[in-house]
Amino acid sequence: MKLSLQQKFIIIAFLSVLALTAVITILAVAKTRSALLAASEKQGLMLARTVSALIINELIYEKLGLIEEGGLIDNYVRELYQRRDLALRYVAVLDNSLHVISHSDFGEFGKQYGNPFIEEACRSETVLIRKTTGESGGIHDLEFAAPLSIEGKHWGLLLFSLSLDNVEEAIRSIAMQIVSLSLLALFFLSIPIYFLSRRFIKPVIDLAQAMGEVEVEMGEKTMPVAGSDELSRLAESYNEMVRRIRAANEEMKLAHEKLLQSEKLATLGVLASSVAHRINNPLGGLFNCVRLLQRQGLMLIFAAIISNSSSKDWKA
Repeated sequence: MKLSLQQKFIIIAFLSVLALTAVITILAVAKTRSALLAASEKQGLMLARTVSALIINELIYEKLGLIEEGGLIDNYVRELYQRRDLALRYVAVLDNSLHVISHSDFGEFGKQYGNPFIEEACRSETVLIRKTTGESGGIHDLEFAAPLSIEGKHWGLLLFSLSLDNVEEAIRSIAMQIVSLSLLALFFLSIPIYFLSRRFIKPVIDLAQAMGEVEVEMGEKTMPVAGSDELSRLAESYNEMVRRIRAANEEMKLAHEKLLQSEKLATLGVLASSVAHRINNPLGGLFNCVRLLQRQGLMLIFAAIISNSSSKDWKA
């Protein structure tokens, strides 16, 4: 099925809006993800510095024997893990030998951790961040490792993982909002798109239809001209073409009529010549006979006169 120019214009306009929507959605999602990741990293760094300072104080107090060993640290870990606004996957405190001395999961207590990230964090003086990926390939959470050290004295590591599920949920929500608003805008834009297609395409369709109806004996059929844009100039050019064709047709008609008149006169001349020829031949013969009679008649009269005179003389 062949599509009209107006239908093609509408389809291309809709596809262009959809493509623009897709590009805007992708850019907005990418920018939002970057902003939220940066905010999550900043939040995790602040949390790591704050909690590590508290844990260092508790470890110092424990070494000095001022408080019971492990009591307050477990409370900090438990309270920190139970905070819903942080969305932590786990919280752990390791000693210098990388054994777990406190964990949000009691079953991890006493285990020894060892991986390149933790080993690097033991040698570092700043908080390290590692991005872990999920099954879909995207960033699943942020893992922080904060060294528990003060003035060159190392007490261990603070480990915790910050979930990014809320970030992904916010990104999906933003993407859905952009898509919904785009579809709503596309729905409202469909009306001006339709009228714009009629404004720009209908004159071309009318022009094509008018050109298809052009005949040699056509009358003065022109198109209305409104405005001064390219389509209006195209319609004016068509009208000028129609007027020129009409004038040419009128000249052709006059020339044709003159040609017919000349042909009639020529035919009449040939007919008159033929009639004259047919009449002149017998008339010429008659004229010759009359002339002959005229000449011979005088001679016969003279002969008769002479004959009469002779007969009278003989009788006498």
